[in-house]
Parts: sequence; structure tokens; C-alpha cells
Amino acid sequence: DQWYPYGTQIYNGLLTSIQKRFSRGLSMSANWTWSHCLGYYQGFNSKPEETTTNPYNPLADRGNCDSDRRHIINLTAVALAPKFSNNLMRTMVTGWQLAGIYRYISGAPIFVQDGTDQELSGINHQQPNLVDPSAVYTGQTCGGCFYLNKAAFAPQPLGTVGNLGWNSVMSPSYRTIDLALSRQFRFHERHIFEIRADAFNIINGLVPATA
Repeated sequence: DQWYPYGTQIYNGLLTSIQKRFSRGLSMSANWTWSHCLGYYQGFNSKPEETTTNPYNPLADRGNCDSDRRHIINLTAVALAPKFSNNLMRTMVTGWQLAGIYRYISGAPIFVQDGTDQELSGINHQQPNLVDPSAVYTGQTCGGCFYLNKAAFAPQPLGTVGNLGWNSVMSPSYRTIDLALSRQFRFHERHIFEIRADAFNIINGLVPATA
């Protein structure tokens, strides 16, 4: 391993948010983070013999940070059932509260390696050649499916460095919804009985990346 003192990481981000305060039984808020983190290869989180792709040019390994998430979106809402004048409707419906959270996170960068020593450097964790940039992803995220198109990559010629950039391939984006339904019943000034049902990670959805 070699350690270099001049590596840097640069993060630029835009955070926007909007909020609707409680009125007419509804409250909503949303925030969106649009950001990009660029840095240099970090060889401390995988194999012990990791090193830079090109030992003669360490700064060539500049790309997306491991922590880079281009988009993060959060939406929250709370809705209260209206107060009905009808006794039956007021007993059955009034007081119920529905709360929901929607979350979307862009995919994380992937460091693709070919597992061969095409560079003839004695290290077998090297980046291959990207031969078909338009067909990197298969568009599938199901269990047992290939998310990456293996035909889009090829081992680089012997004695050469692969052209695939560090962390240049993205994993699937992720989205989920959490819901909670509840109602409180007040018996005395200090005694409240609550009925609550929670559902987490309802859709558990992966969104394939595109080339």
C-alpha cells in the first residue's frame, strides 16, 4: 500500500425545503438535496493489497466519492380525519391520524474490478476497459438478475491500464414508503389510550440506473 498526503475531496450541494403547517387537518414538508462529491481513490475499505490504478499517476483515480448520493428526497405528510357532526361518524372516524414518509436516494458509486493482473503489476484488483458505454446496465433489479451488463466490460490488454474510471458506475437508486395510522382516546386528563399500526418499507423499491 502507498499513502499520499495530497488527496482531496470536494463536495457541492444544494438543499431546498418546503413546509405546509397544520391547517384543515393537513401538514406536509419536503426537502431535496442535490449534490456531488468528487475525490480520489481510497484504498482502505476492501482488499489489503489495494493500490492506485496507475502507480505512476495516482491522481488519475479521481471520481465520485464513496459517499456520493446525487439526489436525496424526503416527503412527509400528516392528515387528521375531520370532525363530523354526525354522532356515528364522529365516533368511528374523527380522531384518526394518517402519517407517511416517502424517501428516495440515488445509487452509490460502484468500483468495478476485473480480478486479473492485466497490468502485470502483481495486483489483481484492477479496473477493466469499458467497451460499450451505452449498455452498462441491464435495467433489471430482480433477485438473481444481472444488474450490470457483463458484455459492456472487457479485460484491458496486457501491460495496460483499463479505461474505466474509478467509481464511475452507479448502483440502483432506492425508494421506500413508511405509513402510520393511529388514534388516541382520552379517558381522563392524564390518561390516553392509543391504537397504532405502522408499516415500514412498503414498496422496498430499487430504481435501475441508466447509461
